[in-house]
Amino acid sequence: MDIVTLINGALAVGGLLGFVGTLRGWRVFMDERRMQTLIATVGERPVRWGVAGGYLVLGLFGLLQLWGG
Repeated sequence: MDIVTLINGALAVGGLLGFVGTLRGWRVFMDERRMQTLIATVGERPVRWGVAGGYLVLGLFGLLQLWGG
């Protein structure tokens, strides 16, 4: 196993865990206390879905790199 495969695997696992963790409200992945200005402007639900979407993109990119070459 080379270092690039290890990095892509960590990216895939971290991204998918971040997606699930953000939607479940795990503070490790999204801390609402540090995003009060954005949440007050847009609302908590769109911010949470935006952060979860970012994590999903990272996870899918990692999986694509693992399976695609």
